[in-house]
Amino acid sequence: MDLYLLRHAIAVDRDHPSVTSDFDRALTREGRKKMEKIAAGMQRLGVSVEHVVTSPAARARETAEIAARALGSPPLVELDTLYRGDSHAIRRAILELPRSRSLLVVGHEPTLSELASLWICGDPGLGIDLKKAGLILLDVTSRREEERAMLRWLMPPKALESLGEQSVASDR
Repeated sequence: MDLYLLRHAIAVDRDHPSVTSDFDRALTREGRKKMEKIAAGMQRLGVSVEHVVTSPAARARETAEIAARALGSPPLVELDTLYRGDSHAIRRAILELPRSRSLLVVGHEPTLSELASLWICGDPGLGIDLKKAGLILLDVTSRREEERAMLRWLMPPKALESLGEQSVASDR
């Protein structure tokens, strides 16, 4: 299975007067604009997914919706453990989902980088640095929990955004 891990885009700061809870923090206007370019970059890279699984938190849900639109609107499912869950619980929840050839998981740090690390080496402490709206591709060949995955690539948001800008420019 191609497992894409996408960190949510830029969200409103925790101390912003409009924020009543961390869960409800939305993307900023800049975050939405950048994520639209990043989603176009994902499309240009050939990212194709059967399902999008997202944290129910507002910033992750918005990020997932933008990505899903750019990728042909695959079904979107909320997974509660992606919000404040640990990497082991998230991996178990992903493995319990119906089989899929490709899956996009949208969530938060540090759990996404810990999840990638857990899948790659069996330890969540590898130290992967996933920036906001950064994307990881893992090749998960087995649905057994003890099996490892291969890191195919990690794309920083600036590279994805650049690809998206090139895509928009070529459409003109």
